[in-house]
Amino acid sequence: MKKVLLIADFKVGKGDTRSRIQDPRYSNPASGILHPVSYFTLIELLVVIAIIAILAALLMPALKAARDTAKKISCLNNLKQTAYACQLYVADYERYPTPNCRTNMPLDTDADKAVRWYRALGPYVNPSWPYPPADTEANGLALAAQTAVWECPGCPTKRVAGTMTCLHFGMSDYFDNSTAYSGGFISVPSSYLLKNTGIIFGDRIQAWTGMLSRSNSVYLPDPRHGNGANFSFVDCHAETIMYPECLSSSYWKIR
Repeated sequence: MKKVLLIADFKVGKGDTRSRIQDPRYSNPASGILHPVSYFTLIELLVVIAIIAILAALLMPALKAARDTAKKISCLNNLKQTAYACQLYVADYERYPTPNCRTNMPLDTDADKAVRWYRALGPYVNPSWPYPPADTEANGLALAAQTAVWECPGCPTKRVAGTMTCLHFGMSDYFDNSTAYSGGFISVPSSYLLKNTGIIFGDRIQAWTGMLSRSNSVYLPDPRHGNGANFSFVDCHAETIMYPECLSSSYWKIR
């Protein structure tokens, strides 16, 4: 009978702690003071969930934009490092590497010929890259995929060792198909350049030769950064140029 009276609003004495603990109406049973216990209703819970969802929807675009900006900056930095490596190569050999050379010759056995740019620049950016004559085309394709500076974080295509998809960048075909030096097998002497503003490396669409072009549809720049593509220039600065503005010849001329 006592238990029934407790549940039915029986006033518990101060000494009866056991009975107060049994009464679910006490939020603080030890005090002997009766307080109603409140709970979230289903509607209140749904309102809180809706507010959280709205805030998440508002923040997601900002977070995505921040991630994309970080990827673009990382890509620009990699292109700038590649341009610096190219200038070190030019200082050593007084000529530029070629974007599309298919010979397997060592770097300095013939002043008129050179290997593709990634093999020429490999020793400058990858400590494990062997020097000629140990370097070969097959070895270069394998090592290029392990060279961090030739990866663009914003490129959805994963690099594959041993294939021409090991690179996310390409070298301008202005260093391959100029008036005086054409055919893909002749390297451009450093004295050939009359200005230091032309594009030398950039984001590329999957080009199996490692070449980049403003006019050849196979080797066009890849506008993977918010409809813009990243480029590095002969003077080693790097920037993002929107598409199709980046196809203007004014960005590519080296002479």
